[in-house]
Amino acid sequence: MATNLEKELTQHLIRFKELDQHQSGFRPIDMALARFDRRRFSVIGRPSEATSDSKSLNSVEAFNMVYVQCDPGKGIGLHKHNTAEIFIPMTGMWEVGMGDEGESLVTLGPWDILNVPLNVMHSATNVSNAAAFLMVISTEQRGPEIFWDPKIIAEINDGGGHVSATEIPEGDFKSS
Repeated sequence: MATNLEKELTQHLIRFKELDQHQSGFRPIDMALARFDRRRFSVIGRPSEATSDSKSLNSVEAFNMVYVQCDPGKGIGLHKHNTAEIFIPMTGMWEVGMGDEGESLVTLGPWDILNVPLNVMHSATNVSNAAAFLMVISTEQRGPEIFWDPKIIAEINDGGGHVSATEIPEGDFKSS
Protein backbone atom coordinates (compact mmCIF):
# COMPACT_ATOMS: atom_id res chain seq x y z
CA MET A 1 0.00 0.00 0.00
CA ALA A 2 1.39 3.41 -1.01
CA THR A 3 2.09 5.94 1.70
CA ASN A 4 0.87 9.53 1.48
CA LEU A 5 4.42 10.59 0.59
CA GLU A 6 4.58 8.04 -2.24
CA LYS A 7 1.24 9.28 -3.59
CA GLU A 8 2.48 12.89 -3.37
CA LEU A 9 5.69 11.94 -5.17
CA THR A 10 3.79 10.74 -8.24
CA GLN A 11 2.50 14.30 -8.72
CA HIS A 12 6.11 15.48 -9.04
CA LEU A 13 7.32 12.77 -11.41
CA ILE A 14 7.31 12.53 -15.19
CA ARG A 15 8.58 9.30 -16.70
CA PHE A 16 10.42 9.51 -20.03
CA LYS A 17 8.05 6.89 -21.44
CA GLU A 18 5.24 9.46 -20.85
CA LEU A 19 7.05 12.21 -22.74
CA ASP A 20 4.68 12.25 -25.75
CA GLN A 21 1.97 13.51 -23.39
CA HIS A 22 4.06 16.68 -22.92
CA GLN A 23 4.58 17.64 -26.55
CA SER A 24 4.17 21.39 -26.82
CA GLY A 25 1.91 23.10 -29.33
CA PHE A 26 4.08 26.22 -29.20
CA ARG A 27 5.96 26.69 -32.47
CA PRO A 28 8.72 29.30 -32.27
CA ILE A 29 9.04 31.59 -35.30
CA ASP A 30 12.02 29.73 -36.78
CA MET A 31 9.92 26.56 -37.15
CA ALA A 32 8.29 28.20 -40.19
CA LEU A 33 11.46 27.04 -41.99
CA ALA A 34 11.83 23.27 -42.60
CA ARG A 35 15.45 23.16 -41.39
CA PHE A 36 14.24 24.16 -37.91
CA ASP A 37 11.41 21.62 -37.68
CA ARG A 38 11.51 19.93 -34.29
CA ARG A 39 9.35 18.47 -31.54
CA ARG A 40 9.28 20.38 -28.26
CA PHE A 41 8.30 18.84 -24.95
CA SER A 42 7.47 21.15 -22.05
CA VAL A 43 8.68 19.32 -18.97
CA ILE A 44 9.08 21.97 -16.26
CA GLY A 45 7.59 25.46 -16.29
CA ARG A 46 5.70 26.99 -19.22
CA PRO A 47 2.22 25.97 -17.99
CA SER A 48 0.60 27.32 -21.16
CA GLU A 49 2.43 24.62 -23.12
CA ALA A 50 1.20 21.73 -20.96
CA THR A 51 -1.44 19.55 -22.52
CA SER A 52 -4.70 19.47 -20.62
CA ASP A 53 -4.64 15.69 -20.20
CA SER A 54 -1.11 15.43 -18.84
CA LYS A 55 0.47 16.00 -15.48
CA SER A 56 2.58 19.15 -15.43
CA LEU A 57 5.49 20.22 -13.31
CA ASN A 58 4.73 23.86 -14.08
CA SER A 59 4.65 24.99 -10.47
CA VAL A 60 8.41 25.61 -10.62
CA GLU A 61 8.74 29.35 -11.17
CA ALA A 62 12.52 29.90 -11.20
CA PHE A 63 13.25 28.15 -14.52
CA ASN A 64 11.80 26.07 -17.33
CA MET A 65 13.04 22.94 -19.04
CA VAL A 66 12.14 21.82 -22.52
CA TYR A 67 13.29 18.73 -24.40
CA VAL A 68 13.89 19.27 -28.11
CA GLN A 69 13.92 16.35 -30.53
CA CYS A 70 14.77 16.67 -34.19
CA ASP A 71 16.08 14.77 -37.17
CA PRO A 72 19.66 15.04 -38.41
CA GLY A 73 20.55 18.44 -39.87
CA LYS A 74 17.69 20.20 -38.09
CA GLY A 75 17.66 22.25 -34.93
CA ILE A 76 17.10 25.67 -33.39
CA GLY A 77 17.62 28.86 -35.41
CA LEU A 78 20.04 31.63 -34.51
CA HIS A 79 18.62 33.80 -31.72
CA LYS A 80 19.48 35.49 -28.44
CA HIS A 81 17.82 36.53 -25.19
CA ASN A 82 18.81 38.35 -22.03
CA THR A 83 18.42 35.37 -19.72
CA ALA A 84 20.55 32.32 -19.05
CA GLU A 85 20.13 29.23 -21.20
CA ILE A 86 21.78 25.85 -20.80
CA PHE A 87 22.07 23.13 -23.48
CA ILE A 88 22.57 19.50 -22.44
CA PRO A 89 22.46 16.89 -25.23
CA MET A 90 20.74 13.75 -24.05
CA THR A 91 21.41 11.76 -27.22
CA GLY A 92 23.36 12.33 -30.40
CA MET A 93 25.81 15.08 -31.23
CA TRP A 94 24.82 18.75 -31.38
CA GLU A 95 26.68 21.63 -32.96
CA VAL A 96 26.12 24.95 -31.24
CA GLY A 97 26.98 28.12 -33.12
CA MET A 98 27.58 31.34 -31.21
CA GLY A 99 28.29 34.89 -32.36
CA ASP A 100 26.45 37.35 -34.61
CA GLU A 101 26.54 34.86 -37.50
CA GLY A 102 26.81 31.70 -35.38
CA GLU A 103 30.43 31.51 -36.53
CA SER A 104 31.98 30.15 -33.32
CA LEU A 105 31.17 26.45 -33.24
CA VAL A 106 31.33 23.85 -30.50
CA THR A 107 30.18 20.22 -30.77
CA LEU A 108 28.48 18.71 -27.74
CA GLY A 109 27.94 15.04 -27.00
CA PRO A 110 25.57 13.36 -24.55
CA TRP A 111 25.59 14.96 -21.11
CA ASP A 112 28.01 17.77 -22.04
CA ILE A 113 26.79 21.09 -20.64
CA LEU A 114 26.98 24.48 -22.31
CA ASN A 115 25.88 27.62 -20.48
CA VAL A 116 25.13 30.06 -23.32
CA PRO A 117 26.21 33.61 -22.41
CA LEU A 118 23.44 36.21 -22.08
CA ASN A 119 22.69 38.30 -25.20
CA VAL A 120 24.90 36.15 -27.47
CA MET A 121 23.36 34.90 -30.72
CA HIS A 122 23.27 31.09 -30.69
CA SER A 123 21.81 28.12 -32.53
CA ALA A 124 21.85 24.33 -32.13
CA THR A 125 21.87 21.68 -34.87
CA ASN A 126 21.61 17.91 -34.58
CA VAL A 127 24.76 16.70 -36.39
CA SER A 128 24.07 13.01 -35.66
CA ASN A 129 22.96 10.35 -38.13
CA ALA A 130 19.65 9.85 -36.27
CA ALA A 131 17.01 11.83 -34.41
CA ALA A 132 18.40 13.17 -31.13
CA PHE A 133 17.27 14.88 -27.92
CA LEU A 134 18.57 18.15 -26.45
CA MET A 135 17.60 19.39 -22.98
CA VAL A 136 17.20 23.18 -22.83
CA ILE A 137 16.96 24.97 -19.49
CA SER A 138 16.33 28.70 -19.21
CA THR A 139 15.49 31.08 -16.41
CA GLU A 140 11.95 32.15 -15.62
CA GLN A 141 8.95 29.87 -15.75
CA ARG A 142 7.62 31.12 -19.06
CA GLY A 143 10.88 31.38 -20.94
CA PRO A 144 12.68 34.46 -22.20
CA GLU A 145 11.81 36.96 -24.89
CA ILE A 146 13.51 35.68 -28.05
CA PHE A 147 15.35 37.99 -30.46
CA TRP A 148 15.65 36.20 -33.82
CA ASP A 149 18.43 36.55 -36.39
CA PRO A 150 17.30 39.19 -38.93
CA LYS A 151 18.20 36.77 -41.76
CA ILE A 152 15.72 34.19 -40.45
CA ILE A 153 13.01 36.85 -40.14
CA ALA A 154 13.71 38.12 -43.68
CA GLU A 155 13.64 34.57 -45.11
CA ILE A 156 10.26 33.85 -43.50
CA ASN A 157 8.77 37.20 -44.55
CA ASP A 158 10.19 36.94 -48.09
CA GLY A 159 8.49 33.55 -48.33
CA GLY A 160 5.10 35.07 -47.54
CA GLY A 161 5.17 34.95 -43.75
CA HIS A 162 4.48 37.93 -41.54
CA VAL A 163 6.58 37.66 -38.38
CA SER A 164 8.34 40.16 -36.15
CA ALA A 165 11.96 40.04 -35.02
CA THR A 166 11.09 39.19 -31.41
CA GLU A 167 8.83 36.67 -29.79
CA ILE A 168 7.54 35.91 -26.32
CA PRO A 169 6.18 32.41 -25.71
CA GLU A 170 2.39 32.61 -25.72
CA GLY A 171 -0.10 32.06 -22.96
CA ASP A 172 -0.95 32.78 -19.36
CA PHE A 173 2.09 31.98 -17.29
CA LYS A 174 0.64 32.42 -13.81
CA SER A 175 1.28 29.37 -11.73
CA SER A 176 -1.69 27.16 -11.13
